[in-house]
Amino acid sequence: MIFSLFLILQLACNDDVKIKSSNEFLTVTLHLNEKHQTISGFGASDAWSTQFVGSNWPMSKKTQIADWLFSLATDNENNPLGIGLTSWRFNLGAGSAYQGVSSNIEDEWRRAESFLNLDGSFNPQAHTGQRWFLNAAKERGVNQFIAFVNSPPIFLTKNGKAYSSGGSSANITSENYSKFSTMLIRALDEIKNSHGISFRYLSPFNEPQWDWNGAGQEGSPWNNIEMSAMLKILNNDLVASSHINTLIEIPEAAQLNFLYSGDLNSGRDDQVDAFFNPSNTSTYIGNISRVTKKVAGHSYFTTWPLTNFVETRSKLNQKLGEYSTLGFEMTEYCPLENNADIVGNGRDLGMDLALYGARVMHV
Repeated sequence: MIFSLFLILQLACNDDVKIKSSNEFLTVTLHLNEKHQTISGFGASDAWSTQFVGSNWPMSKKTQIADWLFSLATDNENNPLGIGLTSWRFNLGAGSAYQGVSSNIEDEWRRAESFLNLDGSFNPQAHTGQRWFLNAAKERGVNQFIAFVNSPPIFLTKNGKAYSSGGSSANITSENYSKFSTMLIRALDEIKNSHGISFRYLSPFNEPQWDWNGAGQEGSPWNNIEMSAMLKILNNDLVASSHINTLIEIPEAAQLNFLYSGDLNSGRDDQVDAFFNPSNTSTYIGNISRVTKKVAGHSYFTTWPLTNFVETRSKLNQKLGEYSTLGFEMTEYCPLENNADIVGNGRDLGMDLALYGARVMHV
C-alpha cells in the first residue's frame, strides 16, 4: 500500500498537482477492491552475464546473487533476503561465443553459446552457466520460465554470423526453418530431462523490427510473413512432441507502437492485426494451437515524455480491445534513455528511478 501511495503521488506530481504550502495535504484514496490490472509475473533475463557468473564465479558469490534475485525467505528480523522474482528468461544463444573474435561481436559478454555446434551437431552440455542460475531459480520457488531467442544458430544463418548482413529480412533461409525448429524442440527437451524444468513459453523472435546489421550483439530481423511461416512449422513440431507443453510467445515487438501502428516499419509493424486478424491470410496465426493468445512487447523509447507514455499505451489498449480474447505482456524494459527524469546509463539506486520504473510497469 505504501508503494502504491508513492506511485500515485509521483503520477499526481507529474500531472501538475501543486501543494501550495506545508499546511495543505493531498488526499489519496486507495480502492483496494477495484482491480485494474493483473500482473502475471515479475521477472528478469539471464542475458548476458550469467553465462560467466554461473560457470566461473565462486559458489558463495553466485549463491548470494541467486538469493538476491529469487529468494522469498526472510531473515531473523523479517527482512526479505531477495526480490522474489517469479519468472526467469533463458537465452537460447546463437553460438557466437564459439567463434570468438571472428564473430565480429567485440564484447565477449554479448556473445552466447548455442545448443548447436559449428558443424550443426547438438551439444547437450551448452549453456552451463545459465543452467546453474536456471536451477537456482527453480530451487528458490520460481515457477515460470521462458526460453527466448535473439538469433537463429550461426550454423543455420545466411551469413554464418549471429547478426544480420542485410537487415530487411530474417538471417535464415526458409529451407532452414525446420532445422531451427528441431533445434528449439531438442533444447526444450534437454532442459526438461536434465533439470526437470518445463518452459512455459518459447519466444523464437526478439525485436524483429530492428535490422540487427551491426555486430553489437546477437540479433536477427524478421518480417511478419517470415514469422508466420516459421511459427506454423514450430507449432506443428511442438504438437508432435506431445510431452512438451510449452506455448509460443510472440512477437517481442521492439516498441509498443509496432504492435498497433502500420506506419512505422513496413512488413514488420501492425502486428496485432497481422497475426490475429483472419483477413490477413498471409500472416494470420491466431488459429494455431500453441501460440498463446497474447502479444508481447518491449517498453523502450515509449516512456517519455509523459504524453507519449500515456498515448502509446492508450492506443495499444484500444487495439487489444478489438480482440476480446487477446492479452498483453510487457516482457522487456530497462532505462536506456536519458531524459528530464532519469539518466539511462550507469548505476542508480535512488527513488526517482525506482518510481519511474514502477510507473512503466503499472500503467
